Amino acid sequence: MPALNYSGHTGWLKREEAIMGTAISVELWNADRVAGEAAIDAVMEEMHRIDRLMSPHKPESELSRINVNAGSEPVLICAEMFKLLARAAHFSRLSNGAFDITYAAVGKLFDYRLGIRPNSDQVSKACLAVGYRHVLLDEIASTVRFVRPDVCIDLGGFAKGHAVDNATTILLKRGITHANVSAGGR
Repeated sequence: MPALNYSGHTGWLKREEAIMGTAISVELWNADRVAGEAAIDAVMEEMHRIDRLMSPHKPESELSRINVNAGSEPVLICAEMFKLLARAAHFSRLSNGAFDITYAAVGKLFDYRLGIRPNSDQVSKACLAVGYRHVLLDEIASTVRFVRPDVCIDLGGFAKGHAVDNATTILLKRGITHANVSAGGR
């Protein structure tokens, strides 16, 4: 576990960790240093929990299980995942598809770190699987199913915001009202 950085003012605590493929930073004020450290621990654990649930890069994540199976059968999902997928669908409709978690069908073809870029034929074929209407949610059964077998989703547009919202709730429940939680960007 990374060491806490005490920024010189009594009560201020800060920690950064690499989670969800980005820098997660928590800075807060608490007169009780032990309680402040425990609050930061709780926030970081929540960030790790969400990463384990929603990472497209972890084969054991619920999101990975969805991407592997939802093209052939309905996949039972947890309430938290269902809520996020429903919210994503809502924003896709509001934006007339400008926001679309199925972009991953094309996005997964790129690897900027390794300099891998698909050719135009690969992109054209993958584009057929892009479209938020390809994702079917069954609220009664709490399942998700893809209309096409090659659909793939990514929650990068939502997971970090969801994690920060949850972190804020954790801090407020612990009585911490002076804090900053950041997931990505600088």
